[in-house]
Parts: sequence; structure tokens; C-alpha cells
Amino acid sequence: MLIENIPTETFHRMVDDLKADGWTLVKEYDNMGAWIDYGRLKFEKGGLAVVCEWTNWDEGSVEAPPDILRALARPYGLR
Repeated sequence: MLIENIPTETFHRMVDDLKADGWTLVKEYDNMGAWIDYGRLKFEKGGLAVVCEWTNWDEGSVEAPPDILRALARPYGLR
């Protein structure tokens, strides 16, 4: 499942919440210009993965298994 068009401020709070909830950052896009036009993070926990992407055009998106995505989206009123 995927949530798209997440406002940048909300996207950053979601990333912080993943870290606080014990998700481990296993990969970060670090090519030249990272986080200027595009950024990508991959978190893992208990054999599950969450991928967070951000662009300066579409803002944030999060891809995760349905249950994880619903739990992550709920506090922010996202669908």
C-alpha cells in the first residue's frame, strides 16, 4: 500500500515517529543532491519494511504493508 502527497512537515514527523518506534534505517538515498529534489529512506523492523520517499514536486510518500501503513497514517489523518 502507498500513501502519496504527504505534506513535507508531516512527512518529516512520520519519519521521526518511525525512528522513535524502533524502526531501523537500513538504506538512505545519498547521491549528489540528496534531499534537494529527491530523498528515499528504507526502514525495517521484525521482517517488515517501510519505504519513505520525498520529492520537491510531490512531497512525501510512504509505502508499507497495509496494517503498518494504516497505523502510521492514523495520527495524521491520512488515507
